[in-house]
Amino acid sequence: MGKELCILCWAVEDASPDDIPNALHNWEALAPEERWWLYTMTVATTGQAMQKGIGWRKALRAALADNPFVKGEGLSPKARRELLGHSQLSLSL
Repeated sequence: MGKELCILCWAVEDASPDDIPNALHNWEALAPEERWWLYTMTVATTGQAMQKGIGWRKALRAALADNPFVKGEGLSPKARRELLGHSQLSLSL
């Protein structure tokens, strides 16, 4: 869990307080394996204390904190429709 929390901490270290909920939602949407891979890539290149705001750590902030969370994002179209309560669209020709 420590590696996974590092990803979240790196994502919010330079983020504004308004972006922290986005980061939490986006972080929760990642699978554990995805978080571990992100940790490995980040620590290998910019894991030192004085390396914030560059490379992979900057990318984590952009990916997790700067992007708004969209309910149902990443689900299959069918699962998203069920989650959002939308019926199938039909086009009249």
